[in-house]
Amino acid sequence: MQVGDLVRVYDFSHVARKRMAAQPRWGSEQVDAHMVGLIVASDGCALKHRRVLRCVDGEWEDYNVNRLEVINASR
Repeated sequence: MQVGDLVRVYDFSHVARKRMAAQPRWGSEQVDAHMVGLIVASDGCALKHRRVLRCVDGEWEDYNVNRLEVINASR
């Protein structure tokens, strides 16, 4: 993942989503809930986090890479 990539930011990590999907009480809407954002440059050197500009509200926040999925990689 690099600056300029379009990503999905899930509410849960991929491991948590897999565990939740195996339990019948969780609906697929809850497990796969996400928002779309763009990875932007950050001033820190975080290996496990990326700064994402959210499309929903235009604000940025750092997210763990376990919650991100690349939709469209920048070139």
